[in-house]
Amino acid sequence: IHKNLIAVGTPKKRNPSNEVQVLTVFSRASVDENEIQIITTGVNIDEGVISSQEFSTCANAGETISGQFQLKYIIKSGYVFGSPIILDASVTAEQLRTILETELNMMGFIRTTRSGNTQCQSKNSWTWSVTFTDSSRVVGNLKTNGDSLHPDGATISHAVSIRELDLLRGSFAIINPVDGRSSREISYNASASLVKDVIETDLS
Repeated sequence: IHKNLIAVGTPKKRNPSNEVQVLTVFSRASVDENEIQIITTGVNIDEGVISSQEFSTCANAGETISGQFQLKYIIKSGYVFGSPIILDASVTAEQLRTILETELNMMGFIRTTRSGNTQCQSKNSWTWSVTFTDSSRVVGNLKTNGDSLHPDGATISHAVSIRELDLLRGSFAIINPVDGRSSREISYNASASLVKDVIETDLS
């Protein structure tokens, strides 16, 4: 045997003679193929940018609320958008929506509801909810003022958030389907180079 040659003799022949047989061994080379897998993250934008706030009026049991209250729209930086908005204690949901859309320059981006304040025994006490259907660029907080409500003791609650923005955030992990190994947590906005490093370091 020499490299890829095998010399085979011919035993048991009466007249010895030299005979050489050549055996060639070969194999087919495989070609490396690259595989592309895409990892995507996403969020329902239409639902994710909605935010809602709620506030209520109340007075002593049996009393009827009247007068006016004020709303301010305060951007998170502390800036008050426009002048205080003066509203009647009996303002309907439709009236509130129209006034807020006009005063806040948000035509078509506000929804409102009004329901009786079941936690209060006074008359003409209401709970209003204000929904901003696109808070993706500016998220403000409503601030209430009930100094002009009647009778004495009538109040308006602070506006509380009942639905906040639900934009994409947090982290995710990648799992190797072959052996079940999981990567470290990866930030939702990680760079391509970081994801590459995680795959090579944690899953290879």
